[in-house]
Amino acid sequence: MPLGAWNADHARRYADGRDRLSNLIAEAQQLGDLPDGDTADLAAALQSFVLGLTVQALIDLTAFPPERQIAMVDEHLATLAGPARGSRRSAPHALT
Repeated sequence: MPLGAWNADHARRYADGRDRLSNLIAEAQQLGDLPDGDTADLAAALQSFVLGLTVQALIDLTAFPPERQIAMVDEHLATLAGPARGSRRSAPHALT
């Protein structure tokens, strides 16, 4: 596959992932688990966080074992939710 076609396919998959995240974020906002805000921007920020964490884990899995990765994502989501909303979550991994 030519590089241009590979890039376009890869970009489409990332965009599809952001769209799915955006829909999940909208649901969480409707439930009051996340504050109002632009779902596309929040999805892009969350995807960027997770992709960066993935790179860190690939480079040094000892420093970023699965349990730590999950805890970091949970903490990031709790930060997005804010102190009042974070208490509503009944279980970790609210957007999974």
